[in-house]
Amino acid sequence: MERLLFEFVLRATLIAVVAGVALWALRIRSASARHAVWASVMLAMLVLPEWMLWGPKARLAVLTARQAAVTSTVIGGATPRAIIHPVQTSAPAPARRRRWRGDDLFATIYLLGAAVLLLRLAIGTIRANGLTSRAVSAPVTVGLLRPRIILPESSRDWTQNQLNAVMVHEREHVRRRDPLFRCLALLNRALFWFNPVAWWLELKISALAEEACDAAVIEHGHDPREYSLFLLEMARAVVRSGTRVNVAVVAMAMPGSYLSRRIRTIVSGARAPRISRTRAICAALVVAIPSALVASGTLDRARPMLPALPIRAQAIPLPPVLLAQAQTGAAAPTPAPTPEFEVASVRPSNPDQSYLNSATPSLRVGGDQYLRFVQITLRDLIMLAYGIGSGQVQGPGFLRGSPDNPADRFDIAAKVPEGATPEQVPLMLRALLAERFHLSFHRQNKPMDVYALEVAKAGPKMKDSREDATGAAHCARSVAEREQLTLTATCSRMTAADVAQQVQALAPGYFRDGPVVDLTGLKGTYDFTLEWITAGQANQGAPGPSMFEAVQEQLGLKLERRKQTVEIMVIDKLDRTPTEN
Repeated sequence: MERLLFEFVLRATLIAVVAGVALWALRIRSASARHAVWASVMLAMLVLPEWMLWGPKARLAVLTARQAAVTSTVIGGATPRAIIHPVQTSAPAPARRRRWRGDDLFATIYLLGAAVLLLRLAIGTIRANGLTSRAVSAPVTVGLLRPRIILPESSRDWTQNQLNAVMVHEREHVRRRDPLFRCLALLNRALFWFNPVAWWLELKISALAEEACDAAVIEHGHDPREYSLFLLEMARAVVRSGTRVNVAVVAMAMPGSYLSRRIRTIVSGARAPRISRTRAICAALVVAIPSALVASGTLDRARPMLPALPIRAQAIPLPPVLLAQAQTGAAAPTPAPTPEFEVASVRPSNPDQSYLNSATPSLRVGGDQYLRFVQITLRDLIMLAYGIGSGQVQGPGFLRGSPDNPADRFDIAAKVPEGATPEQVPLMLRALLAERFHLSFHRQNKPMDVYALEVAKAGPKMKDSREDATGAAHCARSVAEREQLTLTATCSRMTAADVAQQVQALAPGYFRDGPVVDLTGLKGTYDFTLEWITAGQANQGAPGPSMFEAVQEQLGLKLERRKQTVEIMVIDKLDRTPTEN
């Protein structure tokens, strides 16, 4: 939560700075125009959290130095992170007692501060609605939707000229809806009390409203000196009464705050020139466009490839080169050898065999240390090796294979060296593709339809992984005991990117026309259980949640179809027939 609060404060501050710079650059001096700008900034603050969570994002991908150094023939050095292992359904783990964390402390402090200020705002609103002439010592305008002007009992002693000046001032408050903006500014301050900008805006909006109404009084022909003396007289009456009612919550009152500054402005006789429509439009655009970018813009580290299968794409660190070697021309250290299978058999599939791996081939290694595929296509091999989705592979038609061309599917048996880690298996597949099929390719950005994984309106429902949890991310899939149509996956230590990978890997039938892309912005690791039915069963009206319903109801996330620029693999060379074993 502290990260969200920090990001909000930073964005709100930048929006306020943009507004201030625009007012200064355009030389806008009118109190009414400045009030409109700062009121717009206040309204932007009120909608900013909702925009940050659920609004559209303008994402700017930034390559790190390592990613920029990866050669065009390698996509990110994918390292498998979350491999699916079919297991038998087991009893759920006992519930763990939730620890008191830093997020809980931040949330508690924030809620206490907001509750106190919101309660004060509510009480002030109720008291303001019941105000009478006896309760005020200076003219006030109260009411949010139907403002009304309340004059003190001492107004009976005012001259007609003084009464006219007061009524012009207060009617200007009514026309401008100043009590409503005052209330919204106080609401903004209560909700975002931790942000100094919210407190400053509340004071600034109030002061500018009074200045704008003072300017209206002078424009109506009232003498500036007499009006200033009358303001001082009312200020002394407030001091003498000693029982000024706190109506500032929803009221605009004379003489109001910043009295000395107001009087100096009035007496000086300097009137701010009215701004033209062109300058007003320019000011609005200068403030609105950068503010929208600040609100919606987000920087992401560009991923070498967007994840679609249970393999995370990561850049392979290049070996360091000593400066002395670079200067003297000495040879760089020899890079570590690429992991390879001990032995691999690649044969065209028998056309009489069933398509055993046509749905969801996986990287599971058997107990005999062999990785086996039956009737697998080259496209599926590439997807497993590089951790990308089907839509991200662009190449010749034989990549997909078909019953009419059985030679385009292969039976593969490859022995994994003893002691090899699961993370090395995709790298071995890459070496196999390069050696036996002479695969080479380049990367290219392309707009395409994707399934964007985002946080739902109610927020994520996944459990945070234990801080002392160890081991790699893991998903175990099985058939639920209570309903044979329902599939279940129990996942642990999953990042948001892992969740996107697993959603597509667990139910590929739902995502044949585009990959699942993580746009949640979540940074933690999570444990969760997911239950769903296959796409075919869902199309036939079988009971049970579809993957889209399961993600939203069980994980607190949502999948939305949209256009997104993604990185694809464009095949430059790929032999249709592998070299002999």
